[in-house]
Amino acid sequence: MTTPRPPVQEFRVERTSESGLYDRNGGFRRRRNADADGNHLARPKSVKPRVKPIHFLLTGVLLIVFALARAGVMSFTTAPQPRIAVEETAAAFGRIPTSQPVQHRFALSNSGKAPLLILGIKANCECTFAELSRKVLEAGQSTSIELTFTPKKPGERQQRVLVMTNDPDYPVTVLTLKATAYKPTTRATVR
Repeated sequence: MTTPRPPVQEFRVERTSESGLYDRNGGFRRRRNADADGNHLARPKSVKPRVKPIHFLLTGVLLIVFALARAGVMSFTTAPQPRIAVEETAAAFGRIPTSQPVQHRFALSNSGKAPLLILGIKANCECTFAELSRKVLEAGQSTSIELTFTPKKPGERQQRVLVMTNDPDYPVTVLTLKATAYKPTTRATVR
């Protein structure tokens, strides 16, 4: 046996002179992808945004320019700039007794063409003291910072001293002191 098909509902569609179609209920229905006369148009293909090769080229050139500027090879400003130069940034003292001060002298110089101002020195601990011989360095001049470190507790110690300058590329230079402090033993004398 075959099952009877349900009746097909017919929609009477009439073309009108306006853009669009009317269904049998009198409602306006516009065809998708149709022009103003209601004629069917081809479905638009999905368009992927295309990145032009010139964009890759420009991005690459900008990255190279910024890398060169960061390295100090190229500068965006034409005015003379100060440049801080430090021979060494770390000093290791090895094994030292607690409460015994140790000293190290760091040499700083101005390799730029404008005066270098040392704006401040900040240690991360009260056990480190800094002494600066000159705050303004003309082009080509050098100075020294003498750091005195007195460990208070035994163990491995690493102290950092920040040197703030007006160098536009490196406004903060970090100097590091390393030591292993031990507590000295006292021997009792017998009489």
